[in-house]
Amino acid sequence: MASRFSKCNSCAKTNIISGDVGSAETFSSLRLLMLLWCMDTDNESVVQCYYCENSCDSCCCGKRLEVFYQTTQKLYELQFFQTVVGDVPINVAQDVVETYVHDYCKGNFEAPLLDDLRSWLEKTVIAWLSSFYYNNSNSEKAGSECKARLLNILYEAFAEVRMEQLFDIIIEFPESQAALEDLKEVLEITNLRSKLISSLKASLENRLLHPGVNTSDILTAYISAIKALRVLDNTGVVLQVVSEPVCRYLRSREDTVRCIIFSLREDSCGELACELLKGVSVKLEDTYQNDEEGDNWEKWSPDPVDADPAKTTESQRSSDIIGILVNIYGSKELFVNEYRSLLADRILTTFSYNTDKELRYLEMLKLRFGESQLHCCEVMLKDIADSKRLNAHLNSGEVKTYEQGQSFYQRLVNPNSSQTSFGEFASLMLR
Repeated sequence: MASRFSKCNSCAKTNIISGDVGSAETFSSLRLLMLLWCMDTDNESVVQCYYCENSCDSCCCGKRLEVFYQTTQKLYELQFFQTVVGDVPINVAQDVVETYVHDYCKGNFEAPLLDDLRSWLEKTVIAWLSSFYYNNSNSEKAGSECKARLLNILYEAFAEVRMEQLFDIIIEFPESQAALEDLKEVLEITNLRSKLISSLKASLENRLLHPGVNTSDILTAYISAIKALRVLDNTGVVLQVVSEPVCRYLRSREDTVRCIIFSLREDSCGELACELLKGVSVKLEDTYQNDEEGDNWEKWSPDPVDADPAKTTESQRSSDIIGILVNIYGSKELFVNEYRSLLADRILTTFSYNTDKELRYLEMLKLRFGESQLHCCEVMLKDIADSKRLNAHLNSGEVKTYEQGQSFYQRLVNPNSSQTSFGEFASLMLR
């Protein structure tokens, strides 16, 4: 290992001076030199050099670094540095940054990492590249340009890693909110939103939208995506574009409406059950703009340039998740009919008159869908309540029985009693 390292360093020095900066040996040597710079040499627990595998006492890596910097200084003095070396140091730094970011962000969604990465970049990579420019008349300008390029490299590498992990980040929301906030900051700096949308749509189609996933699991993931993408993009454009294939696939499933209604039930203790408790009225997508245009005109903001002009993102900005799910079909009637069918099944299969829970649930649904839509369900529950009251009255022992006697019986069956008036007959029935 030590001989290989020495050979690479000698090749690096020869190739830089001769101008052969495109060789693989030069790139590899510069990368090793950079890693040596980034190594924690002050750590007393280190007894062996990681790169030459020699003990710290016999390691010559520090001397090789010194020779390398002396060579770069000579190139500066001869004004050959930029011509000979070019962008090789930046390319080496990019390779190291991408590798470090990928390893550092792997599986870590709960803590913010962007500040730590910027600090690492400043202390290691930027410091290493700055060493190329000391005693140079343009060192300050070159250093600032170098720092800007490296920060852009860091942001792009971080965005690439997080875009690959975005599906898992969405599934783990809200525990992964820190990762989304970091990604949001990076997207505001870089121009990678369209790439993120394409990547997320592909991940959803490959991992979620196929027959092997239950409809309830798809709905759970979609609800998490709604909440997570609001943190990532408050304009609603990303959610609007990404949700199109999800909504289209949910419409193709026969049990989607039933799963939504079942998830809305109070005893399910799920995301939608908690949303139902908020009591916000459901608005169809074509009514958002008209209803809010006059009330919130001071807070109005136009849709981004990459938004679909044929659709409004106002519904996607809304905090009403139930309204977004209803807008999958664009009609409340399907959900009302499904709830009516589900309520009828529960009434027929439950041998009990206790409808208190159903009444509370119905009242919350009336706030969402309107009283007129659910009038038939209200009648069903009223019939159960009336049946309960009538049955309790009949079994209470307080119901008066009709007096039956010979005179009463004879009057009904005796032909001679045909002249009995209707008033007399009615009085007999009421005795």
